[in-house]
Amino acid sequence: MSAAPATAGTRRRRTGVLAFPVLVGLLFLLLVAVNVNGSSMAVLSADADPPGLIAGEPRPVRSDEYRLRTPIALSSVTQDFPRAPWIGLAEVNQVATAHGGPTRDWSTVLKPQDWGYLALGADRGLAWSWWWSFAVGLAGSYLMLLMLTRRLALSALGAVAATFTPYAAWWTSPSPALFLGYGALAAGLYLLAVQAPRRSLRWSYAVSAGLSGAAFVVALYPPWQVSLVWVIGAAVVGRLLDDRVRLRLAASTLAVTLAAAAVPLTVWLAQNRDAITAIAGTIYPGERISSAGTGSLAHLLDAPLNPWLAGEAGATVGADGHGGPWANLSEVASSWIALPVMALVVLAVVAARRAAPPPATGPDEEPPPDVPRWTLGLLAGVTLLLLAWALLPLPDLVGDLTLLNRVQPSRTPLALGLAQVLLVTVAAHTLVGRRFTHWGWVVGAAALTAACALWSASRLPWDSTLLPVAGVSFSGALLGGALAWTATQHRPAAGAAALAVYAALGWALVNPLQHGTAPLTENPLASALTPLATDEDNPRVVVYGGFDTVATVRAAGLESVSGTTLYPSSDLMQRLAPGQEALWNNYAQYRWIEAAPGSAPEIRQVKRSQMELSIPACDPVLLREVDPGWVVSESAMSADCLVALDAVEDDKGKRFWIYAVS
Repeated sequence: MSAAPATAGTRRRRTGVLAFPVLVGLLFLLLVAVNVNGSSMAVLSADADPPGLIAGEPRPVRSDEYRLRTPIALSSVTQDFPRAPWIGLAEVNQVATAHGGPTRDWSTVLKPQDWGYLALGADRGLAWSWWWSFAVGLAGSYLMLLMLTRRLALSALGAVAATFTPYAAWWTSPSPALFLGYGALAAGLYLLAVQAPRRSLRWSYAVSAGLSGAAFVVALYPPWQVSLVWVIGAAVVGRLLDDRVRLRLAASTLAVTLAAAAVPLTVWLAQNRDAITAIAGTIYPGERISSAGTGSLAHLLDAPLNPWLAGEAGATVGADGHGGPWANLSEVASSWIALPVMALVVLAVVAARRAAPPPATGPDEEPPPDVPRWTLGLLAGVTLLLLAWALLPLPDLVGDLTLLNRVQPSRTPLALGLAQVLLVTVAAHTLVGRRFTHWGWVVGAAALTAACALWSASRLPWDSTLLPVAGVSFSGALLGGALAWTATQHRPAAGAAALAVYAALGWALVNPLQHGTAPLTENPLASALTPLATDEDNPRVVVYGGFDTVATVRAAGLESVSGTTLYPSSDLMQRLAPGQEALWNNYAQYRWIEAAPGSAPEIRQVKRSQMELSIPACDPVLLREVDPGWVVSESAMSADCLVALDAVEDDKGKRFWIYAVS
């Protein structure tokens, strides 16, 4: 072959490889440019037609997003990105906390999700942050799948399915897609480095993999990180073994990757040691150790129910006596976990190990490729490990050795869903011509997955009479059939396409589209508070009222001492509430209640991490240690240290009183 055709073919191949990530990038930039995000902040609006709500239904269950994460980010932008503002009852180091806002710290290089706030301001910064999670999820999953399967269409469609799961639709603070994206991107870049034809390329890819891994680490949510590492690690090791990569090459590339991650992480850990120690010293989440077997099989298998979770039936989850540990929509949501399909793939791989590869069926056809036994075997093994951790009472030693004791069984769906997608896409093409490619296996897997969906529907904490049996059966059959088709049939892209469309539509049913930040920033209370944030030197506010009021105070650019405390200041709390460390030494949401002058502050646990703090507005410890400048209350106050400034009323007639602290 001449050089010219070879060059043209290489160019076409490169263009094809880049087509999907370029498309993802263009869609990402378009959504940022038109200032659209997926926040559920419209829940806070008093208007029947919330300002900026374009489509969809804002989800009250996403309170960590619209009450906490988004307001903190908006507050940080207004205050010029402080490193350690007051967030609850502590000056919180935002560089080292999962819900911290954007900062100008050097480590923001490892947090591309925050770049938009620094470059584009609050509104488009939120749009950037929102869609970056899904853009990197798609790009990272695509690259990893491409390195595992070497098939463009299958990798792109599999990336859509892996990213747009029901689990990622309901969980938004932080976004599961962000962790998936950084972890998968690191794995894909490492495999790319191992296969690079030139040393310079190899080291460039390896360093990029290390930086992606560092971004994965500083995103800070161990339950997802630990479980994803197991799945992604199994895929990478399996690919290396199936490709018979030389140990020296794999090890040297890994050494460069780890070094590239270790350098920034070592500096980051050293600079933020105090904050990390404070978080580790809390009862929750720092000292939380999870036990195996507390998960729910019905919860793991309920992905086909997502269309109804997003509708009328979903509104009954946790209501009208439907209680239990899975009594909210985020906890109920799962991912693509179809046990019949997993069993089918495992059986097919076992059979393939015992049989010779089938011959080509025609003179111009090549025989099917070798079955990637190590990749599929390790993925199947890790899947079984995670399922066992979720459902079986394993000894504590298992959790100690695997670090799964940092993973609540209810947090395994993200990793299990990725494992399912990897299993079927890696199996695709390699099982063609073997005994499991008969269409009857697809029908059987579809029927069994439909039965699992019906069983799951009957076990969830909701009003199952609102579900159409035929609709649930069809949804389950579609999921099982699409996955089984992808794994076993001659044209796996058809099954992957059905799965990708199914995933994207299900995700779209859950997510609203919001233009700008008007529900948080353009209301009477925010308008009254904005001058305090921009014209005064003391941004600290005490809020006597609900968490929605706290969110508005933060979104106006101020720092709320009330509301959520990401981690406490031990020095402050020992003085403020001595003897109640079991309550305050936690991540917690505090609703402040005015106590009689001179009375001692007291914490009362309402439910899990929700607390009430009864405290006088002029408490001497509060005034001395925190030095709040302002008080916002949902009722009139007359404490001696308060000077009335204003009273505002929202569109529902709810009043707020604003005071200066003298």
